[in-house]
Amino acid sequence: MINFITCQSKYGYFIVNKNDIHQYRPLKNHKVPHIDLKIEKILEILSKINEPVILDGGANIGLISIPSALISKGQVISFEPQKLIYYALCGNIVLNNLNNITAIQKGLGAENKIMCVPKIDYNISNDFGEVTLQDNGGDAIDVITIDSLQLDKLDFLKLDIKGMEIDALNGAKKTLDKFRPWCWIRYCKYDLLEIKKIFAFLDYTLYKVDDENLVAAPNKTTFPWMKEKIE
Repeated sequence: MINFITCQSKYGYFIVNKNDIHQYRPLKNHKVPHIDLKIEKILEILSKINEPVILDGGANIGLISIPSALISKGQVISFEPQKLIYYALCGNIVLNNLNNITAIQKGLGAENKIMCVPKIDYNISNDFGEVTLQDNGGDAIDVITIDSLQLDKLDFLKLDIKGMEIDALNGAKKTLDKFRPWCWIRYCKYDLLEIKKIFAFLDYTLYKVDDENLVAAPNKTTFPWMKEKIE
């Protein structure tokens, strides 16, 4: 059974699982990712940064990594722990002839340790973007901290890692303090105050983008869609 097929989109080509309930039909029928409004906002931020370094935590098949690398011409570091989804991400990097993306099959957390990717049946309909790492019962995967990467630069951090966003932020405090990147964070699994506490030691302003995502702005730059400040 062939589950992964190639679709052309406004951002290039994507290998996508046709059983993914969110990703496949918009790409196949309309040539746009289902998160296109989110992508456009991220690209608007990146357009204000010269040669940005971008870290995409929870890259999946690259729906954010690929457009970011294509349009910003920056360097993208993409983390995706699911093996087959990671393979699709790597295929999409090659299909779009991008040598400015580094793909890493690891998770992000508060400390360096081993966790597990649960067993997933890619032959049935599912949301393959909603996979949560667990302590046991699956395929072992390295989880590392962002600080352990010892980056020379970081301009934009995106985290959509299914309940491990706060762990990843706690493992990135030195990096945030040093580089003060823009941060795009999926917060829907948390009380917003939990995330706000992490940025309290820095001069950030937090804005609610929608019911799932927030942006932490490290400077006074704003965009028209940044209307709801998180106090």
